[in-house]
Amino acid sequence: MARALTDILTELNTTYNPRRQAQTDVYNQNLAAVDPQQQADLSGLEAAKKDSFSQIETGANRRGMFFSGIPLAEQAKYVGQNYLPAVANLQNRYAQIRGNLRQSLADTLANIDTEQRKFGQDIYGQEVATDLERERIAAAERASRATAASGSGFNPTFSTTGGGQVLGATKVNPADQQLYNQMFVNPKGGQWGNQELVNDYNATLTSARYGNVADQKKIQFYHSFRPDLFGGNLPSFAAPQQAAVTPQAVRQATPQTYSSVVSAPKLFGN
Repeated sequence: MARALTDILTELNTTYNPRRQAQTDVYNQNLAAVDPQQQADLSGLEAAKKDSFSQIETGANRRGMFFSGIPLAEQAKYVGQNYLPAVANLQNRYAQIRGNLRQSLADTLANIDTEQRKFGQDIYGQEVATDLERERIAAAERASRATAASGSGFNPTFSTTGGGQVLGATKVNPADQQLYNQMFVNPKGGQWGNQELVNDYNATLTSARYGNVADQKKIQFYHSFRPDLFGGNLPSFAAPQQAAVTPQAVRQATPQTYSSVVSAPKLFGN
């Protein structure tokens, strides 16, 4: 019996969770490497600021204006125009790097989820198809047993005694055997289905009612061997148009669908 999809997905976690964990580990490693790099870049900005302050002070000394307040003003200007914008850009850039790492992890985990669910649905579909096929086979077997039970004369067991083939104590007429095979046995294998038998019965019945002896014989066979399908009471027929049923007449009266002569099974077998 097919398992529930949730059960299949839970079982698949043993395969897909390690992949999720591996991707998470890669993300954590990359994220951990961001902080030292950012700190190194910030240290570079600090060094550049310190170097700029030193240059401002040196220039003021050369001009004899170190104590005039000009160096402080120039340093403040540098901080506002260069250092702080550079720090802000640095922070934004590394925030973007962290965001890209998170998004990459989320996309990868989503792809793993999608792959796992598709695989689980494929497994579920295969198990459902297997269940349906088993039920189809079981239903066909039940139908076959029911048909055999309802029409016990349809598939009799024969024996051979004294060189002749007999059904019980009644010797089988070869013409009857041939007619039976033409009516019930599909030349491509197996037996004709119920609908095909009904179609032929309806086509044959009109001719039988007008007195066609060969078709009357077929109608008798239909009622004898498939009472489950046609009932046990024969319809009324007109007077025969010919004296006897011959193999040639049987073949002429048999619809084209059933015209192939089947060598087996013998004696009304299927």
